[in-house]
Amino acid sequence: MRSQYGGTAQRTSHTTFQIKPQVHSHTMVTYAQVQASNETIASQLTGPLVAVFIGATSGIGEHSVKRFAKRTKNAKIYLLGRSQAAADRIKGEIDAFGTGTQLEFLPADLSLIRNVDKICAEIQAKEKAINVLFMSQGNANFRTKTEEGLNSLWAVGFFGRLRFIHNLVPQLSAASGLRRVVSVLAGTKEGPVYPEDLQGSKVSLVQTRGHLVSAFTLSLEQIAAKNPTISFVHDYPGFVRGSLLRDYPLVQAFLPVAWTFTRLTGLGGYVEETESGERHVFLATSVRYPPASPGESSAQGVPLVDGLAVSIGTDGKPGSGVYVADEACEAGNAKVVAVLEGHRQKGYGPKIFATVQQEWARITSA
Repeated sequence: MRSQYGGTAQRTSHTTFQIKPQVHSHTMVTYAQVQASNETIASQLTGPLVAVFIGATSGIGEHSVKRFAKRTKNAKIYLLGRSQAAADRIKGEIDAFGTGTQLEFLPADLSLIRNVDKICAEIQAKEKAINVLFMSQGNANFRTKTEEGLNSLWAVGFFGRLRFIHNLVPQLSAASGLRRVVSVLAGTKEGPVYPEDLQGSKVSLVQTRGHLVSAFTLSLEQIAAKNPTISFVHDYPGFVRGSLLRDYPLVQAFLPVAWTFTRLTGLGGYVEETESGERHVFLATSVRYPPASPGESSAQGVPLVDGLAVSIGTDGKPGSGVYVADEACEAGNAKVVAVLEGHRQKGYGPKIFATVQQEWARITSA
């Protein structure tokens, strides 16, 4: 069979393709290409897949889990979030798809690392292997701390996400076929990072995003270096309706105006809900984002449709295992690659992740 990389691909099992990337891509992925790829998931990835969706009872996570259930066949999905009512509603919609999806809701307060550990243990007791870990949990609370002493924003969107990955790496590594982590945050928006002030207590609000995003991407690289059979995607979703700011009425009051402006002008990276869901399914399943060392019997994902090729990684090399992507599924540009390389040369990745591990140890030993 001809590979979309320009080489040849051989099916090695019911969920497996061996493909040698020969070219790389730094171009926008059209919505038509996303849909064409996703339409083949059920026939190409026939595992069935086991997926964990965290923070998916609203917003981008909800759109993504519903499209994932729609596009796959007989998938087992664990849905983690706060709202039982929302989970029941989502389950009803997914059941109506008739795709054989099994959805199990696991309620959890994701602001505490101890709770992350408990919910991971619950999942591990049920599943020996996980194909997809999808994370979109977060909040916009910059000012308070959790009872574990972490800044609330960082507890959920940074320390908690990394803890989920850390805990579930054995199950991801054990999966036959697809092994993918997708974290919806702000990949491609990397900026200056301050390892000595990881939670940004002295970092200005304007600089917070670039600092947080760089710290997260660099941490992913640290995990990926020891787990090269798993691929990691950190993406920026664009401007999508969601519930991240639900606790901030003043901000919410201006959102309808902002949405209208971005839709009318085409500025601001506005993405419709369904398209956002489809694009995140693409990020979770396409061979455009392969592991650094997929192994002989590993499926790297759904073969690429015409016009696409394997993405460059965060190190600027094609298929290197860790990827950042924008709302058009386009890789980070030369500036992003240069910013991250500068951080690596200063040894920031190991330094940041050592701080992460120290915080985990402090919390779990208390």
